[in-house]
Parts: sequence; C-alpha cells; structure tokens
Amino acid sequence: SGAWQRALFVSHWYESRNLKYGALGTIKIFLLLCTLRFLGYRIIWFRHNHSVHHAQTRLQKLFNRSAITLFGLFSTVRICHGVVAARQYADTYVPHPKYDFPEGLLSQQASLTHAKGDRFIVFGQIKRYKKIEALLSSWPSDIGLLIAGVFDKEYKEDILALIRARSLDIELDDRFIDDAELAQLVINSKGVIHVNDGQTAIVSGTLIYSLSLGVPVYATRSKMLDEFSDKYVGINVVN
Repeated sequence: SGAWQRALFVSHWYESRNLKYGALGTIKIFLLLCTLRFLGYRIIWFRHNHSVHHAQTRLQKLFNRSAITLFGLFSTVRICHGVVAARQYADTYVPHPKYDFPEGLLSQQASLTHAKGDRFIVFGQIKRYKKIEALLSSWPSDIGLLIAGVFDKEYKEDILALIRARSLDIELDDRFIDDAELAQLVINSKGVIHVNDGQTAIVSGTLIYSLSLGVPVYATRSKMLDEFSDKYVGINVVN
C-alpha cells in the first residue's frame, strides 16, 4: 500500500482536452480521476488558466468549467502560479519559474543589450482568440513585426488580408519553430508584443519566456499584467 500512496499523477492543461470530445470527454476525465483516487494516487493539478482560451460556444465553456470543477474536487494538491488566483481558488501558490537556457545563448543575449534588431515579434500558436487583428488594425506601417508560429489556416488568411489592406511591414513565419531557433528570434528582436488579453489566463508562458531571455515585453493592461508587472523588470504596460 505504501507504493500506491507514493504514486503521483501530475496534470498540466489536462482539463482542456475535453473540448474536442464534449460530454464524452468530461465523462472520461471523471472516470480517470475516480480511478486514480481509488488506486491511491495523489493528484497534483496545476491551474494555469481561469478557463481554456479557445472555448467558443456555450457548450464548450460549460464542458471546460465542468472539467475544471472535477480537477478541483479530486486533486490532492492544487497549484497556481498567480497570487491573486491562488487566493481566489484556495490553491497553493508557487511562483512560475523562469526558463533555463544554454550559457552561450544567454551570453549572446547580454552582448545584444544595446544592439537589438529592427523589428518586434509575436510568437506562439497563432489562433483567433489572441485577437491579433486588433493589434494590426493600429500597428504603424513603418515599424517591422514578425509573427512566428503555427497559424490557424483561416485566421492566417484574415491576417494577410489586413496586412495587405494597410501595407504593413509584417512577416509571417507559419511553422513549428524549435526552442533554439525561437530563442534566437526573440533575442534578435526589438521586443515581444504580448497579445494575450489576460481574461482567461492566470500566467503567460510567453511573458515568462521572453523575460527569461532579458527581452522587453509590451502589452496592454490586464489583471494578469498588473500582478506580474510588479514582480518582473522588463514589462511595459500600454494603456
């Protein structure tokens, strides 16, 4: 029995998986959690978001809330990287760690402190919920921007149409980019444009990743940014 008591199930973002399968996905999560607790597993759940970013319909939002509720009820330990959210949900607060990078990469970053590139960067999964079109609708035509990551196909067409309509100096790099190349792109930029609106997220991996490389981040004001801008140097909040 001692071995079972030491067995752990650690979950990151698992509650988001039921969106694709609807009610069946929620039932599967319920059965999984019941089975784990029956077998004596300790369930450690990391609450990364208030809700999944890309839930669109009422049913998707309902299924996501149901999955989050189940993890909240069944978990032995609930961990949250946001102080305010941890207090709100009665979770255990653990600060989000900074990312580790090879020493050679960081020494190169240090040498570029006063020699940044000539364009900004947006990176990550390029999905409609990020509302990049809102950024581009007011983006200056004489300032360069790279948008890098895997795009939703239809969303990419909308972004291209907006770029052409406004004659913007924007490059799209639609592909999966490995860690080493992504770090190089971020280091060689003038700064990272953070496009998460902070409504569903508790903490942003993009934010922590960029600051770990010593690259400034520019973002509009949100509850999430208000909390983290007090803790990290390099966050520039734009009203």
